[in-house]
Amino acid sequence: MVFVHRLQDPSDAQIEEITQLLLRAHDGLIVPRMMSDSKKDVEEKWHHSGTLIGALEGRIWVIFDPSYSGPESPAQLRGEITGVPIVAVVIAFGPGGMPMASEAQRALGREYIDSLSSETKSWQNETFYPLVGKMMEESGGQQKASN
Repeated sequence: MVFVHRLQDPSDAQIEEITQLLLRAHDGLIVPRMMSDSKKDVEEKWHHSGTLIGALEGRIWVIFDPSYSGPESPAQLRGEITGVPIVAVVIAFGPGGMPMASEAQRALGREYIDSLSSETKSWQNETFYPLVGKMMEESGGQQKASN
């Protein structure tokens, strides 16, 4: 049996566990490569900042599975995480919400942003985020989510 839980105020260990889970789950996919200059260390910073940003101004849901015996995250192997492992995660921003949209979010993502090439920063700012924003507005409107 699995358990779904909205994770509020995640610990540093939970942030690390989620970061590593996302890194493994997205291994080899095109979007993480595009968002990280195809560099694993930058991709890890992307997932880490996304998790922090989700905790700050979005919502994080995690799925726990007490019977899971798959590969442990580095944090679990170091003994920093105890208890039931997180096996899946959803980080979401409600209608009108976007990652990296506020100054507070950009501050949390600064290490990631500073790791990007100027070409990737330009592509994100001039193409990716405007396109995603337009798609979100067309599909969900400008309505804002409430916590």
